[in-house]
Amino acid sequence: MNWRLRHNPVLVVFITIPKNIDFLNVGYPCNQNCRQCFYLEERIGSLSSGEEQRLIRRIVDKYPNTTFFVYPKELTTSKEFIPLFKECGQSSTLSNGKDLDNQTIEEIAQAGIREVKITLFANLEQQSFFNGNSGEEYRSIKSSVQRSIDRGLRVTVYNILDQETICSIEELCTECSNLGVQKIEFLRLTPVGKALALDSSRLLRETDLERAVCSVEAMKKKYPTLYLSFNLKFGPNFCGLSLDEAKQKIMPSNRKNWNKTNYLCPAINCGYLGLSLKSGNAYWCFFLLSKPEISRVGFFDFSREELIVNSYPDLSTDTLRVKLRGNCSKESCFYQEACLGGCRSAAYLFAQLRGEQEPLYAGVDLCLTRVYENLYKSKRISRDN
Repeated sequence: MNWRLRHNPVLVVFITIPKNIDFLNVGYPCNQNCRQCFYLEERIGSLSSGEEQRLIRRIVDKYPNTTFFVYPKELTTSKEFIPLFKECGQSSTLSNGKDLDNQTIEEIAQAGIREVKITLFANLEQQSFFNGNSGEEYRSIKSSVQRSIDRGLRVTVYNILDQETICSIEELCTECSNLGVQKIEFLRLTPVGKALALDSSRLLRETDLERAVCSVEAMKKKYPTLYLSFNLKFGPNFCGLSLDEAKQKIMPSNRKNWNKTNYLCPAINCGYLGLSLKSGNAYWCFFLLSKPEISRVGFFDFSREELIVNSYPDLSTDTLRVKLRGNCSKESCFYQEACLGGCRSAAYLFAQLRGEQEPLYAGVDLCLTRVYENLYKSKRISRDN
Protein backbone atom coordinates (compact mmCIF):
# COMPACT_ATOMS: atom_id res chain seq x y z
CA MET A 1 0.00 0.00 0.00
CA ASN A 2 1.44 3.34 -1.01
CA TRP A 3 1.00 7.04 -0.47
CA ARG A 4 1.75 9.07 -3.56
CA LEU A 5 1.71 12.78 -4.31
CA ARG A 6 0.95 14.09 -7.78
CA HIS A 7 2.70 17.40 -8.16
CA ASN A 8 0.75 20.57 -8.76
CA PRO A 9 2.89 23.72 -9.15
CA VAL A 10 0.20 25.92 -7.60
CA LEU A 11 -0.23 23.96 -4.40
CA VAL A 12 1.84 22.05 -1.88
CA VAL A 13 4.11 19.56 -3.62
CA PHE A 14 5.15 17.46 -0.66
CA ILE A 15 3.47 15.36 1.98
CA THR A 16 4.45 13.30 4.99
CA ILE A 17 2.32 10.56 6.45
CA PRO A 18 -0.27 12.47 8.49
CA LYS A 19 -0.23 12.18 12.26
CA ASN A 20 -4.03 11.86 12.19
CA ILE A 21 -6.19 9.87 9.80
CA ASP A 22 -9.94 9.56 10.27
CA PHE A 23 -11.93 6.85 8.55
CA LEU A 24 -15.07 8.69 7.49
CA ASN A 25 -18.48 7.59 6.25
CA VAL A 26 -17.98 4.00 7.32
CA GLY A 27 -20.86 1.65 7.99
CA TYR A 28 -24.48 2.60 7.56
CA PRO A 29 -26.58 5.80 7.51
CA CYS A 30 -27.47 7.70 10.66
CA ASN A 31 -30.84 7.18 12.37
CA GLN A 32 -31.48 10.92 12.77
CA ASN A 33 -31.86 13.92 10.51
CA CYS A 34 -30.26 16.79 12.44
CA ARG A 35 -30.62 20.34 11.15
CA GLN A 36 -26.99 21.22 11.97
CA CYS A 37 -25.40 18.09 10.48
CA PHE A 38 -22.17 18.65 8.53
CA TYR A 39 -21.66 14.93 7.85
CA LEU A 40 -23.00 14.91 4.28
CA GLU A 41 -21.42 13.18 1.32
CA GLU A 42 -22.68 11.54 -1.82
CA ARG A 43 -22.52 7.77 -1.55
CA ILE A 44 -20.35 6.67 -4.44
CA GLY A 45 -18.48 3.55 -3.33
CA SER A 46 -19.83 0.03 -3.13
CA LEU A 47 -17.68 -1.67 -0.48
CA SER A 48 -19.52 -3.93 1.90
CA SER A 49 -19.25 -3.36 5.64
CA GLY A 50 -16.84 -6.31 5.90
CA GLU A 51 -14.68 -4.96 3.07
CA GLU A 52 -14.53 -1.55 4.78
CA GLN A 53 -13.39 -3.19 8.00
CA ARG A 54 -10.69 -5.22 6.27
CA LEU A 55 -9.40 -2.13 4.45
CA ILE A 56 -9.23 -0.16 7.69
CA ARG A 57 -7.19 -2.95 9.29
CA ARG A 58 -4.71 -3.02 6.41
CA ILE A 59 -4.19 0.76 6.53
CA VAL A 60 -3.77 0.74 10.33
CA ASP A 61 -1.21 -2.07 10.14
CA LYS A 62 0.71 -0.22 7.44
CA TYR A 63 1.19 3.00 9.42
CA PRO A 64 1.84 2.26 13.11
CA ASN A 65 2.96 5.83 13.90
CA THR A 66 -0.31 7.43 12.80
CA THR A 67 -3.30 8.02 15.11
CA PHE A 68 -6.52 6.66 13.64
CA PHE A 69 -10.17 7.33 14.42
CA VAL A 70 -13.12 5.31 13.12
CA TYR A 71 -16.00 7.73 12.60
CA PRO A 72 -19.30 6.16 11.52
CA LYS A 73 -22.24 8.47 10.98
CA GLU A 74 -23.89 6.91 14.02
CA LEU A 75 -22.37 4.33 16.34
CA THR A 76 -25.58 2.41 16.99
CA THR A 77 -26.31 1.80 13.29
CA SER A 78 -22.78 0.49 12.62
CA LYS A 79 -22.00 -1.60 15.69
CA GLU A 80 -19.94 -4.13 13.73
CA PHE A 81 -17.18 -1.49 13.63
CA ILE A 82 -16.86 -1.38 17.43
CA PRO A 83 -14.05 -4.01 17.57
CA LEU A 84 -11.97 -1.72 15.33
CA PHE A 85 -11.93 0.94 18.05
CA LYS A 86 -9.58 -1.18 20.13
CA GLU A 87 -7.42 -2.10 17.16
CA CYS A 88 -7.04 1.60 16.31
CA GLY A 89 -6.19 2.53 19.90
CA GLN A 90 -9.30 4.68 20.00
CA SER A 91 -10.51 5.73 23.47
CA SER A 92 -13.61 7.77 22.60
CA THR A 93 -16.58 7.59 20.28
CA LEU A 94 -19.68 9.58 19.39
CA SER A 95 -23.38 8.77 19.40
CA ASN A 96 -26.63 10.68 19.23
CA GLY A 97 -27.68 8.48 22.15
CA LYS A 98 -31.15 7.66 20.84
CA ASP A 99 -30.59 3.90 20.58
CA LEU A 100 -27.59 3.53 22.88
CA ASP A 101 -28.77 0.51 24.85
CA ASN A 102 -27.01 -1.47 27.58
CA GLN A 103 -25.64 -4.06 25.16
CA THR A 104 -24.00 -1.42 22.95
CA ILE A 105 -22.61 0.40 25.97
CA GLU A 106 -21.08 -2.87 27.19
CA GLU A 107 -19.60 -3.57 23.76
CA ILE A 108 -17.88 -0.21 23.50
CA ALA A 109 -16.58 -0.50 27.06
CA GLN A 110 -15.14 -3.93 26.25
CA ALA A 111 -13.51 -2.40 23.13
CA GLY A 112 -11.50 -0.02 25.32
CA ILE A 113 -13.70 3.05 24.88
CA ARG A 114 -13.49 5.25 27.97
CA GLU A 115 -15.50 8.24 26.75
CA VAL A 116 -18.72 8.61 24.78
CA LYS A 117 -19.79 11.98 23.37
CA ILE A 118 -23.53 12.60 23.10
CA THR A 119 -25.33 15.68 21.78
CA LEU A 120 -27.84 17.00 24.31
CA PHE A 121 -29.83 20.20 24.56
CA ALA A 122 -31.23 21.90 27.65
CA ASN A 123 -34.87 21.16 26.85
CA LEU A 124 -37.14 19.24 24.51
CA GLU A 125 -37.92 22.29 22.38
CA GLN A 126 -34.26 22.73 21.43
CA GLN A 127 -33.64 18.97 21.12
CA SER A 128 -36.61 18.66 18.79
CA PHE A 129 -35.63 21.68 16.68
CA PHE A 130 -32.03 20.62 16.08
CA ASN A 131 -32.11 16.81 16.26
CA GLY A 132 -35.77 16.12 15.51
CA ASN A 133 -36.27 14.04 18.67
CA SER A 134 -39.64 13.32 20.24
CA GLY A 135 -40.26 13.60 23.96
CA GLU A 136 -39.80 9.85 24.36
CA GLU A 137 -36.52 9.94 22.43
CA TYR A 138 -35.27 12.88 24.47
CA ARG A 139 -35.90 10.93 27.66
CA SER A 140 -34.20 7.89 26.11
CA ILE A 141 -31.10 9.96 25.28
CA LYS A 142 -30.85 11.17 28.87
CA SER A 143 -31.24 7.56 30.01
CA SER A 144 -28.38 6.59 27.67
CA VAL A 145 -26.22 9.24 29.31
CA GLN A 146 -27.07 7.84 32.73
CA ARG A 147 -26.48 4.21 31.72
CA SER A 148 -23.10 5.07 30.19
CA ILE A 149 -22.02 6.80 33.38
CA ASP A 150 -23.26 3.88 35.49
CA ARG A 151 -21.10 1.55 33.36
CA GLY A 152 -18.05 3.67 34.22
CA LEU A 153 -17.73 5.59 30.96
CA ARG A 154 -17.00 9.30 30.91
CA VAL A 155 -19.74 11.20 29.15
CA THR A 156 -19.06 14.45 27.32
CA VAL A 157 -22.18 16.31 26.29
CA TYR A 158 -21.96 18.22 23.03
CA ASN A 159 -24.17 21.30 22.91
CA ILE A 160 -24.67 23.56 19.89
CA LEU A 161 -24.55 27.27 20.67
CA ASP A 162 -26.68 29.70 18.71
CA GLN A 163 -28.82 32.72 19.53
CA GLU A 164 -31.40 30.53 21.28
CA THR A 165 -29.29 27.99 23.13
CA ILE A 166 -26.91 30.51 24.73
CA CYS A 167 -29.91 31.53 26.86
CA SER A 168 -30.18 27.98 28.27
CA ILE A 169 -26.64 27.32 29.45
CA GLU A 170 -27.64 27.25 33.13
CA GLU A 171 -30.56 24.94 32.40
CA LEU A 172 -28.26 22.56 30.51
CA CYS A 173 -25.61 22.59 33.24
CA THR A 174 -28.20 21.81 35.90
CA GLU A 175 -29.53 18.88 33.88
CA CYS A 176 -26.04 17.53 33.19
CA SER A 177 -24.98 17.90 36.81
CA ASN A 178 -28.05 15.94 37.90
CA LEU A 179 -27.20 13.19 35.41
CA GLY A 180 -23.58 13.00 36.60
CA VAL A 181 -22.05 14.24 33.33
CA GLN A 182 -18.36 15.06 33.67
CA LYS A 183 -17.94 17.49 30.79
CA ILE A 184 -19.89 19.78 28.46
CA GLU A 185 -18.24 20.95 25.25
CA PHE A 186 -19.96 23.86 23.54
CA LEU A 187 -19.92 23.67 19.74
CA ARG A 188 -20.46 26.52 17.35
CA LEU A 189 -23.33 26.52 14.88
CA THR A 190 -21.44 26.77 11.59
CA PRO A 191 -22.73 27.54 8.06
CA VAL A 192 -22.01 24.20 6.43
CA GLY A 193 -24.00 21.11 5.49
CA LYS A 194 -27.64 21.16 6.53
CA ALA A 195 -27.05 24.22 8.72
CA LEU A 196 -26.92 26.32 5.55
CA ALA A 197 -30.71 26.04 5.47
CA LEU A 198 -31.02 27.72 8.89
CA ASP A 199 -31.57 31.45 9.24
CA SER A 200 -28.14 33.12 9.44
CA SER A 201 -29.46 35.31 12.26
CA ARG A 202 -29.02 32.28 14.53
CA LEU A 203 -25.22 32.48 14.15
CA LEU A 204 -23.26 33.96 17.04
CA ARG A 205 -21.54 37.34 17.05
CA GLU A 206 -18.80 38.44 19.42
CA THR A 207 -21.28 40.04 21.84
CA ASP A 208 -23.16 36.73 21.94
CA LEU A 209 -19.98 34.83 22.75
CA GLU A 210 -19.31 37.30 25.56
CA ARG A 211 -22.73 36.47 27.02
CA ALA A 212 -22.02 32.76 26.70
CA VAL A 213 -18.64 33.09 28.41
CA CYS A 214 -20.19 35.00 31.30
CA SER A 215 -22.78 32.25 31.73
CA VAL A 216 -20.17 29.50 31.53
CA GLU A 217 -17.92 31.18 34.09
CA ALA A 218 -20.87 31.52 36.46
CA MET A 219 -21.68 27.83 36.00
CA LYS A 220 -18.09 26.85 36.77
CA LYS A 221 -18.64 28.34 40.22
CA LYS A 222 -22.08 26.80 40.66
CA TYR A 223 -21.03 23.33 39.47
CA PRO A 224 -17.27 23.03 40.22
CA THR A 225 -17.09 19.32 39.30
CA LEU A 226 -18.57 19.92 35.83
CA TYR A 227 -15.85 20.68 33.28
CA LEU A 228 -17.03 23.25 30.74
CA SER A 229 -15.16 24.03 27.53
CA PHE A 230 -15.55 25.71 24.18
CA ASN A 231 -14.76 23.91 20.94
CA LEU A 232 -11.85 25.09 18.76
CA LYS A 233 -14.27 26.84 16.40
CA PHE A 234 -14.46 29.58 19.04
CA GLY A 235 -10.66 29.90 19.03
CA PRO A 236 -8.30 29.11 21.91
CA ASN A 237 -8.20 30.86 25.25
CA PHE A 238 -4.63 32.05 25.82
CA CYS A 239 -5.67 35.00 27.99
CA GLY A 240 -2.99 35.87 30.54
CA LEU A 241 -0.42 33.42 29.14
CA SER A 242 3.02 34.15 27.79
CA LEU A 243 3.74 33.04 24.23
CA ASP A 244 5.77 30.07 25.50
CA GLU A 245 2.96 29.07 27.85
CA ALA A 246 0.48 29.26 24.96
CA LYS A 247 2.72 27.00 22.86
CA GLN A 248 2.93 24.49 25.69
CA LYS A 249 -0.82 24.54 26.24
CA ILE A 250 -1.52 23.22 22.74
CA MET A 251 1.01 20.39 22.83
CA PRO A 252 -0.62 16.96 22.42
CA SER A 253 0.45 15.89 25.92
CA ASN A 254 -1.46 18.83 27.39
CA ARG A 255 -4.49 18.77 25.07
CA LYS A 256 -5.08 15.04 25.54
CA ASN A 257 -7.46 14.73 22.61
CA TRP A 258 -7.47 13.04 19.21
CA ASN A 259 -5.27 15.71 17.56
CA LYS A 260 -1.68 14.48 17.82
CA THR A 261 -0.07 17.32 15.88
CA ASN A 262 1.66 20.27 17.53
CA TYR A 263 -0.94 22.68 16.17
CA LEU A 264 -4.48 23.64 17.12
CA CYS A 265 -5.63 22.88 13.57
CA PRO A 266 -4.40 19.39 12.61
CA ALA A 267 -4.42 20.29 8.90
CA ILE A 268 -1.41 22.58 9.40
CA ASN A 269 1.68 21.14 7.70
CA CYS A 270 -0.46 18.36 6.19
CA GLY A 271 -1.02 16.75 9.58
CA TYR A 272 -4.51 15.39 8.88
CA LEU A 273 -6.43 13.35 6.34
CA GLY A 274 -10.05 12.30 6.49
CA LEU A 275 -10.53 9.27 4.25
CA SER A 276 -14.08 8.44 3.16
CA LEU A 277 -14.64 4.76 2.57
CA LYS A 278 -17.78 5.51 0.54
CA SER A 279 -16.47 8.02 -1.99
CA GLY A 280 -12.74 7.34 -1.72
CA ASN A 281 -12.21 11.08 -1.28
CA ALA A 282 -9.48 12.35 1.04
CA TYR A 283 -10.20 15.63 2.84
CA TRP A 284 -8.08 18.12 4.75
CA CYS A 285 -10.94 18.66 7.25
CA PHE A 286 -13.78 16.31 8.15
CA PHE A 287 -16.12 19.25 8.83
CA LEU A 288 -16.00 20.03 5.10
CA LEU A 289 -17.22 16.73 3.66
CA SER A 290 -20.21 18.46 2.11
CA LYS A 291 -17.91 20.91 0.27
CA PRO A 292 -15.51 18.68 -1.69
CA GLU A 293 -14.75 21.58 -4.04
CA ILE A 294 -12.72 23.19 -1.24
CA SER A 295 -11.81 20.24 0.98
CA ARG A 296 -10.92 17.33 -1.31
CA VAL A 297 -7.16 16.88 -1.43
CA GLY A 298 -6.98 13.55 -3.19
CA PHE A 299 -8.53 10.12 -3.41
CA PHE A 300 -8.02 6.51 -2.51
CA ASP A 301 -7.55 4.12 -5.41
CA PHE A 302 -9.34 1.06 -4.05
CA SER A 303 -8.10 -1.30 -6.76
CA ARG A 304 -4.43 -0.48 -6.08
CA GLU A 305 -4.86 0.46 -2.41
CA GLU A 306 -2.99 3.67 -3.07
CA LEU A 307 -3.74 7.10 -1.69
CA ILE A 308 -3.21 9.89 -4.20
CA VAL A 309 -2.79 13.34 -2.61
CA ASN A 310 -2.65 16.04 -5.26
CA SER A 311 -4.14 19.26 -3.93
CA TYR A 312 -3.46 19.79 -0.23
CA PRO A 313 -3.90 23.53 0.49
CA ASP A 314 -0.85 25.46 1.58
CA LEU A 315 -1.34 25.46 5.33
CA SER A 316 2.34 25.38 6.17
CA THR A 317 3.46 27.29 9.23
CA ASP A 318 5.60 29.67 7.18
CA THR A 319 2.72 30.53 4.84
CA LEU A 320 0.21 31.04 7.64
CA ARG A 321 2.50 33.38 9.56
CA VAL A 322 2.71 35.60 6.51
CA LYS A 323 -0.73 35.30 4.92
CA LEU A 324 -3.09 35.19 7.89
CA ARG A 325 -4.98 38.46 8.05
CA GLY A 326 -7.48 40.34 10.18
CA ASN A 327 -7.63 39.23 13.79
CA CYS A 328 -5.11 36.47 13.05
CA SER A 329 -2.37 38.57 11.45
CA LYS A 330 0.94 38.78 13.29
CA GLU A 331 0.37 42.51 13.73
CA SER A 332 -3.02 41.92 15.39
CA CYS A 333 -2.41 38.82 17.49
CA PHE A 334 0.33 38.38 20.09
CA TYR A 335 -0.29 34.61 20.03
CA GLN A 336 -0.23 34.12 16.26
CA GLU A 337 2.95 32.03 16.37
CA ALA A 338 1.21 29.55 18.69
CA CYS A 339 -2.34 29.66 17.35
CA LEU A 340 -1.69 30.00 13.61
CA GLY A 341 -5.28 30.99 12.97
CA GLY A 342 -7.12 28.39 15.04
CA CYS A 343 -9.64 26.28 13.15
CA ARG A 344 -8.99 26.98 9.48
CA SER A 345 -12.21 25.41 8.26
CA ALA A 346 -14.34 27.62 10.56
CA ALA A 347 -12.42 30.72 9.49
CA TYR A 348 -12.89 29.70 5.86
CA LEU A 349 -16.65 29.12 6.15
CA PHE A 350 -17.42 32.39 7.92
CA ALA A 351 -15.14 34.37 5.60
CA GLN A 352 -16.85 32.79 2.61
CA LEU A 353 -20.20 33.78 4.10
CA ARG A 354 -18.94 37.37 4.23
CA GLY A 355 -17.76 37.18 0.61
CA GLU A 356 -14.06 37.60 1.39
CA GLN A 357 -11.29 36.74 -1.04
CA GLU A 358 -8.84 33.95 -0.09
CA PRO A 359 -10.99 32.73 2.80
CA LEU A 360 -8.40 30.08 3.68
CA TYR A 361 -6.24 32.80 5.26
CA ALA A 362 -9.01 34.87 6.81
CA GLY A 363 -8.83 35.88 10.43
CA VAL A 364 -11.31 34.23 12.77
CA ASP A 365 -14.38 36.32 13.54
CA LEU A 366 -14.70 34.94 17.09
CA CYS A 367 -11.76 34.42 19.43
CA LEU A 368 -12.02 33.28 23.03
CA THR A 369 -8.73 34.92 23.91
CA ARG A 370 -9.96 38.32 22.81
CA VAL A 371 -13.35 37.81 24.47
CA TYR A 372 -11.80 36.85 27.81
CA GLU A 373 -9.40 39.80 27.64
CA ASN A 374 -12.31 42.17 27.03
CA LEU A 375 -14.41 40.66 29.82
CA TYR A 376 -11.58 40.87 32.34
CA LYS A 377 -10.82 44.42 31.31
CA SER A 378 -14.45 45.46 31.72
CA LYS A 379 -14.65 43.46 34.98
CA ARG A 380 -17.68 41.50 33.78
CA ILE A 381 -15.84 38.40 34.98
CA SER A 382 -13.05 38.17 37.53
CA ARG A 383 -9.75 36.32 37.26
CA ASP A 384 -10.57 34.10 40.22
CA ASN A 385 -13.28 32.38 38.11
